[in-house]
Amino acid sequence: MVLRSAVLLSPNMADAEDLTQETLIKASRALPTLQVQSNIPAWLLTILRHTWTDRWRKHAGDGPVISLEALAAEPAARAISAVPPAPEELGHPDELLEWLSDAQLIQGIRKLPDDMRWAILLVDIGGYDYQVAAEILAVPVGTIRSRLSRGRAILRNCLLGDRSAESAPHLEKPPA
Repeated sequence: MVLRSAVLLSPNMADAEDLTQETLIKASRALPTLQVQSNIPAWLLTILRHTWTDRWRKHAGDGPVISLEALAAEPAARAISAVPPAPEELGHPDELLEWLSDAQLIQGIRKLPDDMRWAILLVDIGGYDYQVAAEILAVPVGTIRSRLSRGRAILRNCLLGDRSAESAPHLEKPPA
């Protein structure tokens, strides 16, 4: 669970593994403070979030700056058809998932602002209810609902482009 979440936060697998290891080390040090009735997955994801934030702050501004003019070529186009199937062509939401690759989904999630990415990571991917996600992120439940709504809309637009409004019902997750 921690590694799966770290993969969505980090640009490559080695960084995700490092983030997971650092999170688990911090968790093992804090184990004596863990209460018996605690929600361990939520506790671990809170530590992951804090660890990721600390790493991000530490390395903010690192790395070379590359101008767009210096690039030799345009970024590669999508490997599959750029036009998703029309909603009336879909018999089941799984058909739309077949059209999208895992890499496209992960890339789309990584493009989201951090607050929306965390909400989607916890609720839609992690399967936590809104209350637990709100506790992990230390925000009200209404904020989680708002971030999910906006994040899903951005992700839908990122993945489906102009057809996102037509396909919205196929991607919307029912409220918890």
